[in-house]
Amino acid sequence: MPFAIRSILADYGGVVAGSEEQWDLPVNPLSHVDVTLRATMGPGLADVRWAELWDLVAELEVAWRGATIIGARGQDVAALGYAMWTWLPVVYHGRYVNGHEWVTTLRVAFGRYPYWPEEMLPPVRRGELTLRIRWASAFGPFSGVSRLVETTEVPDAQPRRFLKVTTLVHVPTATGPQDVDLPLGNPIVGVILRGANVRQTSGGANTIEGVEVLVDNVEYWYTGARWDSLHQEFARRGPSGLWFSRAHEHRYDPTGTAVTFTDRAHQYGLDWLDRYAYLEFDPFTDPDLAWALHTAGRSRVHLRLTAGDTGEMRVLPIEVVRVPER
Repeated sequence: MPFAIRSILADYGGVVAGSEEQWDLPVNPLSHVDVTLRATMGPGLADVRWAELWDLVAELEVAWRGATIIGARGQDVAALGYAMWTWLPVVYHGRYVNGHEWVTTLRVAFGRYPYWPEEMLPPVRRGELTLRIRWASAFGPFSGVSRLVETTEVPDAQPRRFLKVTTLVHVPTATGPQDVDLPLGNPIVGVILRGANVRQTSGGANTIEGVEVLVDNVEYWYTGARWDSLHQEFARRGPSGLWFSRAHEHRYDPTGTAVTFTDRAHQYGLDWLDRYAYLEFDPFTDPDLAWALHTAGRSRVHLRLTAGDTGEMRVLPIEVVRVPER
């Protein structure tokens, strides 16, 4: 009978801004790692977003024998969970009140589904697989930051594949076409895009206005797509009904002093989602990866991104790596 082992790798412990921590991960086949953040609200309450809590993680890296398997910033880890596993890391909190705690969990899974015996990290030797977190240089409106790290192993699994997700950063020096090379060798099942800015007025611009995919300089899959529709591709992958919570609402101030008008997108910080888009290469989660973007044997596979401004672009290709024979 299949079973899993969920255990605490590192119990709640305080962290220091600008510091770095590292742990050895378990040796059994590993489905996923959960990192829970707990922090106390401080001043400047009204404008705090969920994403600011995730941004406490400046970098999260899972490495196997020194090679990066997962490498992303906290907010991008949240976007990865949303896009791949319908896992929106909800922030639990009492109120936007000084002294109240906020708690959230970032999940990193190593397969297209958590617990999938065919797709997770394989068994390793002690010390070969590590988790490293670099904490932000400043914690902004939060104090008393602590973290909890838990792991979920599936001892009887015999994985054939696992996910690899790294971060490519490109900062344009001008608007117009920008080429970003994708990694070669492994099938790519999706790409998460993040643009620093999104259009909010008729005269505004998206950092990423359009996307093409080229394989050996020939257009492939995406011969031309706009940010707005690719953002919808990202949005539809998340929990159903989430976007209804972005509606305007009337909310009673619990102090009893006023009735406030609140946009839930502002209240819950869901506007961070607006900066993400998704390129789909795996519509059926196919074990045989028939639809994937295959890069092995290619000279070059790259994105041609149309820059609407000179803000930072982040590109997170989601690769499927075949488990090497031991």
